[in-house]
Amino acid sequence: MRLIEDILSVDDRAAIEALLQSDEVRFDLLVSAARLDPRKDFRYSNLRWVDFSRANLRGFDFTGADLRFSSKNADTIIDETTTFDGARIDWIEKEAIPIVQQMLKAQSAGNGDVRKQVIADLIASFGRSQHVIQYLLTATENANTFEEVVDFASHLPRSLPRDQMSRFKSAAQKALQKRVARSQTRTRRSATANLGAAPLIDLLQQAEDSVATQIFDNLSSLMVDNQTTVVLKGHALPTMDDIEKAISYL
Repeated sequence: MRLIEDILSVDDRAAIEALLQSDEVRFDLLVSAARLDPRKDFRYSNLRWVDFSRANLRGFDFTGADLRFSSKNADTIIDETTTFDGARIDWIEKEAIPIVQQMLKAQSAGNGDVRKQVIADLIASFGRSQHVIQYLLTATENANTFEEVVDFASHLPRSLPRDQMSRFKSAAQKALQKRVARSQTRTRRSATANLGAAPLIDLLQQAEDSVATQIFDNLSSLMVDNQTTVVLKGHALPTMDDIEKAISYL
């Protein structure tokens, strides 16, 4: 205990005591009770998972702060006096926190079967609400492999708005290109990368009605247009370039 007293100033100890005695939960009121300065004390700070519901954030300076997974609601006040220069922001609406927790579990799953089950449970619990769709899209953008992208895409509806479909296409193409680059690096042969197309096609074919099945349908049409019929039944295999084109046609 003596060590803590040596480290903390009188003002620091007074601020902690004020917080311990307060029944307040609103962020801005807690800041006031602790006698912190909203204009400077939160610059470059770690504020992940902080609840800003109903808080008045006028005049707060969050320059360079980490605000990922912080939550707000319709009553949170943010205006032109609130500074977010260089801040890392990924707001969560208050009611979407359980969805985010499930999505983080899905994204961290090291096993594809586990990831698929977590996503299925998420859809069963919350449906395909806009919150769920937004976080599925974010998961595709953060995916490390194309297989992960397909798992998330298997639960995205075909009829995504244009801006959301653009986000998905960009993420899917990026993941596919990374896979091709890794294959080429291992074998130093560009043709070898196409040997990995078959398992990706199987994943797309197994998906239920979704963006993933739309990619498969586009791929089928592409093969017919190339006069390579029954390609998907084993007579020949589409290339990685064909899969990328199928994504671009979404």
